[in-house]
Amino acid sequence: MDDWLKWALVSVIQFVIGKRFYIAAIRALRNGSTNMDVLVALGTTASYVYSVCALLYGALTGFWSTTYFETSAMLITFVLLGKYLECLAKGKTSDAIKKLVELTPATALLVVKDKDGKSIEEREIDSLLIQPSDTLKVLPGTKIPAD
Repeated sequence: MDDWLKWALVSVIQFVIGKRFYIAAIRALRNGSTNMDVLVALGTTASYVYSVCALLYGALTGFWSTTYFETSAMLITFVLLGKYLECLAKGKTSDAIKKLVELTPATALLVVKDKDGKSIEEREIDSLLIQPSDTLKVLPGTKIPAD
């Protein structure tokens, strides 16, 4: 592919699609920290600027060197694809957690003991009120109310 066409296509990817990385990188740097967005913006900008300089130098002098426009575009594409896959995985994880929460029964049988540790009464309580030291009774065929 002609380098001039690469420049035009990658410029769209770099500054339109990759705009989110620049905004996030500037925000992080203003807060005095760095993150992945700073690395992506720095790496893709370095590749893009070098390629533009090589392209313009070649046009002016006739000495054409290698450009790396595709590196910039591929980095942005792969990072965005990774973020998309991460969002999908988080969505599936939250759905699985919701299903697990739905498995918890609404009530539990609390075994009330006297000072000697003997069982004196069984009381049905809300499963949200279960404490770590409580003794619970689980009947056959019922769901376990806590870990």
